[in-house]
Amino acid sequence: MRYELKYVCTDMDTEHCKQIIRTHPASFKVAFPDRKVNNVYLDTPDGQSYMQNLNGVSARTKYRIRWYGETHQTIRGAHLEFKIKRNHLGKKQHIALPDFKLEELTALLLKHQQAWQLPDHLRPNSINKYQRSYYIDFSKRFRITVDSDIQFGNFLGDRPLLDKGFPGTIIELKYDMASKAEADFIQQHLPWRRTKFSKYVEGLSRILN
Repeated sequence: MRYELKYVCTDMDTEHCKQIIRTHPASFKVAFPDRKVNNVYLDTPDGQSYMQNLNGVSARTKYRIRWYGETHQTIRGAHLEFKIKRNHLGKKQHIALPDFKLEELTALLLKHQQAWQLPDHLRPNSINKYQRSYYIDFSKRFRITVDSDIQFGNFLGDRPLLDKGFPGTIIELKYDMASKAEADFIQQHLPWRRTKFSKYVEGLSRILN
């Protein structure tokens, strides 16, 4: 498992955040070209995953469908992700999905529920997309992602309605457990306050309100 520490920046623009990362004394460099990230989140009708996060349950699993790039009629290269959290530690498990259209997603999940070991009554309920930038330090042990232009919306099958925006930038620091001793140095030179933040909870809260 690895540590995943989040920071929310609302008092400076995204380019300023990136400049701070690029001038960090650990010499963070671009690790991968920017790309658009798309997620469809899965939950039970009573919002079990949503409530677990709100209530601070330390051991939980979040389910989502993720793909990259623009959303076309047929989605290719998507994965079902199991995001397993234990306090600040996390890991992901992936299942590659066949090509599908958004209006086919619920049926696809039902068809493979047992094979993919999905909980009963798990259904798509919300969607988001954002621009992600990737950085890695000189030792290649610490990674930072920067998420901007974040949009949330209801999952409406073939008509995703992304009508709720987030007025800020999300920065996430990621490193393996073996690098915990060196992490203080990295964090000391990040000027943002570390906080708990879930795009799923933030997006669903904005949709419901």
